Amino acid sequence: PSSIVPRSGSPMPRYPGLKKSNSSGSRPLSGSFRKGKMPKSLKRRGTSSERLGEGTSPVRRSRSGGASTSVSPQSGSTDMRLLKKLTEARQRLAELDIAEVHHRSALEQLETDLSHKKEFKRELVDDMGKLQVVVDDFTLASESTSPPGSSPRVAPRGECKIASGIGSRSSSDSPSTPSQLVFDEGGEVRGGTVGQLVMRLTALDPMYMSQFLMTFRSFTTTRVLLALLRKIFERSERAEQLRIVNLLKHWIKNFFMDFDSDAVLMKMLLDFLQDDFRLDLSSMGTQLRQVIKAAMDETEVEYNPVLDSSVPSPILPKVLDYTLLLTDIDPLELARQMCIRDQAMLRKISPQELTAGNWNSRGKEEKSPNVVAFISRFNALGRHVTFLVVREDRLKNRIRVVELLIQLASHLHEMANFNALLSVLAGLTASAVSRMKKTWKGISKTALQTYEELRVFVSSDSNYKHCREAVENIAPPCVPYLGIYLKDLVFIQDGTPDRLGPSVVNFAKRRRIAEVITALSLFRHTPYPFRPVPVIQHLIDKSDGLSEVQAFNLSLLSEPKDVENR
Repeated sequence: PSSIVPRSGSPMPRYPGLKKSNSSGSRPLSGSFRKGKMPKSLKRRGTSSERLGEGTSPVRRSRSGGASTSVSPQSGSTDMRLLKKLTEARQRLAELDIAEVHHRSALEQLETDLSHKKEFKRELVDDMGKLQVVVDDFTLASESTSPPGSSPRVAPRGECKIASGIGSRSSSDSPSTPSQLVFDEGGEVRGGTVGQLVMRLTALDPMYMSQFLMTFRSFTTTRVLLALLRKIFERSERAEQLRIVNLLKHWIKNFFMDFDSDAVLMKMLLDFLQDDFRLDLSSMGTQLRQVIKAAMDETEVEYNPVLDSSVPSPILPKVLDYTLLLTDIDPLELARQMCIRDQAMLRKISPQELTAGNWNSRGKEEKSPNVVAFISRFNALGRHVTFLVVREDRLKNRIRVVELLIQLASHLHEMANFNALLSVLAGLTASAVSRMKKTWKGISKTALQTYEELRVFVSSDSNYKHCREAVENIAPPCVPYLGIYLKDLVFIQDGTPDRLGPSVVNFAKRRRIAEVITALSLFRHTPYPFRPVPVIQHLIDKSDGLSEVQAFNLSLLSEPKDVENR
């Protein structure tokens, strides 16, 4: 303020130079105050900084007495520009972060593609090396089988040179390599080089051809085999060419997975048909193309067997929904639906999944997905059977459930579904169920007798003697216990050498493996004459149980030890 004139009616503030009178009134003001002027002694001189800052922009005072920011229009516009630039910088930084994420993702994809290309290159080089060795063996085998006095066909320069310097060792380099196939006393092929075994395919031996196509992946590759068959085809007479065409038909029809899962192999086959099946051989090429198309259509169409009026009607509960337990379904109908599901899963298992121990090696989910799924279903059903018993906390209900499960096992035995039979009995013989002595004492004598007879049938004594005899003497439909065949394959795989010499394949081992696979394949294509019920099959597929420890703990809660020992 430019003057300090008090408002009317307000008390006079005390200032330096004013004296208080002794009376109740105040001393008269000096002349300067009377005229409305401030004395020079009371004029505000201001601080030194204020005196030096004359002509600058004013400073706004905060309520606390401190100085605040400048409020000049020029300063405010500068702050707005800085704030705008800061916002733009932040947006640009966010865009750069997003771009960096995209670049990293693209870089990871490029690295993945590069690793796949490197892996493919390694496989290609490996196949080329194997093919070079086999071509040498094949040349030797074809020369040894040429008629007397005839000169073998000489390949043009570079025709047999597949990979220079890669696996170029000839089979004749090894002194233990025979010049011809090795046969056993019964006239069966015992061993030979890869080239000799492939040359044997042109002979009239359907059994050997079937065994070879089942097991050749354990000692060579599909691409090498197709390349060799093409080479044999190009240098053979019409009769041998017809045999190779029949071989290709059998390969495509029964083992189409080889071509369906390998685009390179499929292209090799199509190139073979386009280049070599011309003029008078065009009819053969047409037949092979029809076989390929039929095999492709078969893989896309779901298998649905045709049922006639003699098929029994399903036995359904009053309320059929997805909340039911398996024990809420009639045991006979539950056994029928299990047969349908197990036979469908068995049909999906291809011979390729059972060779070379694919189902029991690293990457088994990719090499043998259907075998792994079949084993998982077996284990899940066994756990679920245990769970159905131990979940019941009332003794009467537990006895009823156990008797229903024994009826289910009996029906499975009658229907020759031995795989599901062993799974149900495995759940009933689990420690969590077998310890419930009071529950087993309540089972009827008839049910107990049936249970004991079934246990004897599936016993592993004498290498599953009873189960094996039943499978050998039964006609399809049947779902044998897969574990028996897997056990036999492991025994052959681990107990027999792969080779008879450095480059001599032990084909006798492959023949034994093929015999086991053939025995299992007899039951793959004959369906059960039952009508599927989707809801019940869904309940079967989704059924699972607890771990062994969890089931045992629940068993202790349902039937405590004090009850057990009474």
